[in-house]
Amino acid sequence: MFLFNVPPLQGQAFDIDDERYEAPEAAGLDVVLRGLSMTCDDHRVLEISAPVFDGLHEFDRRAFLLGREPA
Repeated sequence: MFLFNVPPLQGQAFDIDDERYEAPEAAGLDVVLRGLSMTCDDHRVLEISAPVFDGLHEFDRRAFLLGREPA
């Protein structure tokens, strides 16, 4: 139920071909993930980025429950 925002955001962050992002966070995530991929192997990128996407999911979940952006 609460996973409605994170997958599209992930898709936008990884879709670097068209340089268009609907979610404002997507462009920043794209740069961070591309930078990590330049300095780390795939396993390490996933190890680092998984908690980031978990945090985004939790933020969206709390925003949904509160009906506003969490503090």
